[in-house]
Amino acid sequence: MLTTTGRRTGQSRCQPLLYTLDGNGYVVVATNWGFPTHPGWSANLLANPAAIIEVRGRRIPVRAVLAEGSERERLWQLVTPGWRAYQTYAAAAERTMRVFLLVPLLRNRGEMLFGYYLAKLGQRILAAYDTRQADTRQADNQRRAAAGLPPRTRKRRRTTLAQLAVPP
Repeated sequence: MLTTTGRRTGQSRCQPLLYTLDGNGYVVVATNWGFPTHPGWSANLLANPAAIIEVRGRRIPVRAVLAEGSERERLWQLVTPGWRAYQTYAAAAERTMRVFLLVPLLRNRGEMLFGYYLAKLGQRILAAYDTRQADTRQADNQRRAAAGLPPRTRKRRRTTLAQLAVPP
């Protein structure tokens, strides 16, 4: 799931997409099912490359990079075996499909850090935090059950791009 910021409205826009891994990045293609116009989410990424993706239940802040030239060709060759319809869409659309590389971001002391090992470390920290939160929630629900109260349900918090404050 890709969440972008609308270029006109400034509101969050979610779009389910197929992706292919490229190192520690995620490759997505703006096919718009072969229609002659580019999809709105790709224009949103061009206007504001900061986005959030959700992969296997994890929300990951990313920066979108429009692939061009030989890099675009390399990524195109990477994604087409995973979904053969991309070739059909490209032929039907009569336009060049936009290919984006979504690069994960981590923030540490105000700087953006890239890299596979840093992303893995961030995932471990988040997993430990989630485990701690789950343990706390479970203990709280046990206390509530002993007191005859209903268990609390987990409220899902949505992080906005404004809260992330990702610099351009």
